[in-house]
Amino acid sequence: SPLEFPCKVTSISVEGNKRIRTDLIMQEVLPALKATTHEQLASELCAVQDRLADLDAFRDTVCNVDVGDKNDEVTIAVAVQEEARHSLAYGALVADGELSFQSAWAYRDDEF
Repeated sequence: SPLEFPCKVTSISVEGNKRIRTDLIMQEVLPALKATTHEQLASELCAVQDRLADLDAFRDTVCNVDVGDKNDEVTIAVAVQEEARHSLAYGALVADGELSFQSAWAYRDDEF
């Protein structure tokens, strides 16, 4: 199976972060350096996405793997989309002939 082929991560890059420090993201990605097969790498990158989601700072994370000139060399590009700093939710409800409006505003101070 191609997933059993050996691999060696030669570089990791992070893109899309503005407020969240790169070193914090890299801390969650570094365990992928230990992968020795494509199967281990795929498993570890799924765990990376889970760990980044647990930070509750990103709307989306994608880990892209590029195979280099040598079959066992791979590079990882982690693309993140940060959650918005402000969010507004609103809605209307009609019950018993009465119209009710509700709104909620949230501010994220997550520069870490």
